[in-house]
Amino acid sequence: MKIITLFLMLITTTSFAFSQNNLTELENQFQDEQIKKSAGITPESPFYFIDTFFDQFSDPIKVKEEKAAEIKKLLEEEKYDIAQKAYEKYEEYAQKTGEKLTPEKKEQTVKSSFAIKNSLKEFEEEVDFIKEIEKEENKIIEEISTADKIKQLCEQLSTEDPKEYEKLCKVDEGSPEWQKKLNDDLTEKQKQEAETLFKVISQCIQTNGEKCDCDKIEINSFREECKIASKLSVECENGNEESCEKLDERPSPEELLPDYLKDVIEKLEKQFGFDDEENYLPDECQEEGITDELECEILIFKIYAPSECKDGLENGEIKFTTQEETNEECGKYLEKLYLAEECKDKGIEDWKECDILLFEMYSPKECLEAGLTGENEDDNKKCDEIMKELYEEEAKESEKEQKELMKKLEEETQKTIEEEFEIAKKDCDEFGGEFKVEDDGTYYCDNSFVKEENKTGY
Repeated sequence: MKIITLFLMLITTTSFAFSQNNLTELENQFQDEQIKKSAGITPESPFYFIDTFFDQFSDPIKVKEEKAAEIKKLLEEEKYDIAQKAYEKYEEYAQKTGEKLTPEKKEQTVKSSFAIKNSLKEFEEEVDFIKEIEKEENKIIEEISTADKIKQLCEQLSTEDPKEYEKLCKVDEGSPEWQKKLNDDLTEKQKQEAETLFKVISQCIQTNGEKCDCDKIEINSFREECKIASKLSVECENGNEESCEKLDERPSPEELLPDYLKDVIEKLEKQFGFDDEENYLPDECQEEGITDELECEILIFKIYAPSECKDGLENGEIKFTTQEETNEECGKYLEKLYLAEECKDKGIEDWKECDILLFEMYSPKECLEAGLTGENEDDNKKCDEIMKELYEEEAKESEKEQKELMKKLEEETQKTIEEEFEIAKKDCDEFGGEFKVEDDGTYYCDNSFVKEENKTGY
């Protein structure tokens, strides 16, 4: 884990860490370095084309330094326009140097860069492109130093943990050539170690952990796993159930390997086969006296497969080939068996296509109008969200309408009560009675003092 952390720190902070620490340290180390190559033919010569022609066949680091020597000579002679032409050639080979950097040439590259910087430093105040040369050389120093650190860390990861090596040192078409070659060399060593791992673990299994030459394995993660599995295997064989359980939980050789090494194990498995070692077979097969791998796989399938698949095997609808392929066939058989009738009627056998059809048939129109088709796993969830949002809006609108209606009814009721009140009061006055209102809001016309023929009440 420490190596991985260092690697990530390197990748994420290289530029900052380098510019603050390493560059200063290297400047002190190479402060006296100067260009040793002579300028040779300069751009002012009519034969300069001969020089440039042969340059293309030389080491770009040396050519870059030669162009810097030409620049220095021309600036000393105050031939600034011609020096500019030499600078253009320098730029070309500085770029080629950057493209062909290799950690194996780190010392040569760094010394050359500091020689150029130191030799041209006296002209940086009077010639603008000198600062550009300094920037270019600093970039080359940084990149070659970074490449060297990556090389060291990948070499260490290769022997520490191939799975982490695969994650952090993976190469592709755009990777530098030096890194591709390094990867080829390191993965070839890992393949040899994978073979050793398989043979040692095979020996461990055959001897129940008593003969496990784990120290033959150079890759640390492989070696440590071998020692753990060996110890647990011996304890398990001696009746320690807890060790047996732990042994079952340990990773297989395939699980310890990155993808690019798994073909090694597959080849070795074919080479060694199951032999006659019962320890390769599950207990269920050993109890039945089965020693053949295929027969064992068929038995395991018959014991643990879903009942529908067992029936499919019996009636010939499922053919047993290998355990992996037959498990996949079982899954397809179950899908077909429980496929919706609507899909069967349409001649659809694929579960995914069936989901799309059912989505189209039964989903609310709002979801279909939103562009959902059922092709994506989260389409149903999105549909639920659409309908929830829609119903929430409708509920809010309905609640608003209900409140407005209640308010209108209350207003109309109040108006009717007030109108009836006024009518009753008016009628009472016409009959000469006294209109009275009780505390509870009821009212009546008191006409007890009116002549009998004129009495009325409410």
